Amino acid sequence: MKEIFMPSMGAKTYWDNLNSEGRKGPFRLEAGERGTIINLEGQGVIRKLWFTFDYLGKYLHPDNRNRNKNVWIEIYWDGSEIPAVSSPIGDFFGHIMGRDVEFENCFFGDPSGRTFRTNLPMPFRKSVRVDIINKWHGTIVLYHDLRATLEPVSKDACYLHAHYSETITDEAGKTHVVLPMVKGKGRYLGTHLGFYVKPENGMEWQYGKFKFAIDSDKPNMLPGSLDDYCGSSWDYDHVYHHKDGGLLFSEYFPQGGSEQGLYCYHREDPLFFDECCEVTYTSQMAGPATRFVEWYSTDEKRLAAIKSEKSLNEVRKFIGEGHGHFEEYVGFFTNDDIYTVAFYYLDRP
Repeated sequence: MKEIFMPSMGAKTYWDNLNSEGRKGPFRLEAGERGTIINLEGQGVIRKLWFTFDYLGKYLHPDNRNRNKNVWIEIYWDGSEIPAVSSPIGDFFGHIMGRDVEFENCFFGDPSGRTFRTNLPMPFRKSVRVDIINKWHGTIVLYHDLRATLEPVSKDACYLHAHYSETITDEAGKTHVVLPMVKGKGRYLGTHLGFYVKPENGMEWQYGKFKFAIDSDKPNMLPGSLDDYCGSSWDYDHVYHHKDGGLLFSEYFPQGGSEQGLYCYHREDPLFFDECCEVTYTSQMAGPATRFVEWYSTDEKRLAAIKSEKSLNEVRKFIGEGHGHFEEYVGFFTNDDIYTVAFYYLDRP
């Protein structure tokens, strides 16, 4: 990235938006239709990518979550037939699980809860193509703004990739694959992560764990539980937006269950790989032994939805015989639905 006080040194600024020459208005895509929004030849770096849909005046669209989840973005580098980025547009831009929220971090932001913006640098050597796929049931109207610098790209510069994955399950402890094993040289940049915690899971949800396999076929980098990994340290009900980690929303429903959306980036603590990289996540909960017995002894369906090393009777016995403090935590696996976008740079398009 050039210093802001330096001249261009040969780079040319390129903008592509509604007012660019040859544009005739916003893009309209019917249900089931795919459209190429941007098709740029040459060499350079995307510096900013911005989108917004049509909204009803100052009000959010009544079906905005479904629209954000079912309109997809795909980005192709250097004529590749396989997209390097493939994700619901909402999840990619930080509107995790399709929720329109106001936020700001080091790579993404939305000042009003109705736009999609990123300043992630995206180098390309021959071309870039951005497609939008309308999997939603209605017509979409899309506005965009791309800003790039056309300039020589270093031979060491890698291509941005983003992989979307979801696990919708009733199986407790099922491993969610955030990023399947990718081969090559690059850098794992971070994760957008969303949960739907089932109504039967009524305890502290933030004890899940990431596992990273860096240049290995087995996990070899194991951070702490999610609350510590993203920096909240036990308290995960208060929304916060830091540069590299945040909790975008945390909503508990009257009928039970909840939804949470988080992000965590490795901007200043890079995860480099020379040969391969794989990332997984497993949902876990925990709670005081007394609370565990209180919650899971009242409904067999709750107990059937978890996987625990300790049975309910073992925990009862532990409490009754006074072998430990009543507040000692019991951990167990749960059956949360999980939605992720994995961001990484790779040495191939």
